[in-house]
Amino acid sequence: MQSSEQSPRVIQLSEHLRQLCAASEHLSHACAEEQGIYLTDFRALLLIRSAQRENRTLTAGELATALNLSSGAVTYLVERLTQAGQVMRQVDPQDRRRVLLRSTERGLAAADRFFEPMYASLSPLSSQIDDAQMNRLLQVLNQINENLDQNTRRVRAGQGAA
Repeated sequence: MQSSEQSPRVIQLSEHLRQLCAASEHLSHACAEEQGIYLTDFRALLLIRSAQRENRTLTAGELATALNLSSGAVTYLVERLTQAGQVMRQVDPQDRRRVLLRSTERGLAAADRFFEPMYASLSPLSSQIDDAQMNRLLQVLNQINENLDQNTRRVRAGQGAA
């Protein structure tokens, strides 16, 4: 089905999502520039920070997949972040072949420069909706993210977006 056949609501939602992604990308660029680091390095810091917030750690392989990088490229990226004092590597106690990535205080501060303004602007908005509405909003956002991930996998597999 072509977009001209889609309902106006679907088109409007799609456009708002595109704008949201673009705004997030612009903010990432600005934060990376402000800190004098590569955009990919900044994205890595955000991913590692998000994992830590969820009490998880990322492996170099998981980071490579998330950033769509080769193993060699992610090794070089992790080395840059380690030398800059933003990330530390830890051997996984369960599997010594795996290396876990954790942000240092410096890395956390760099990532939080991205997140803190968002938290400040979202806080008043979140207080305007009740718990049930917030739960529904979070469900919808999760479904949108899952849909985007599925479409990315389809496109990469050569099947086109659904």
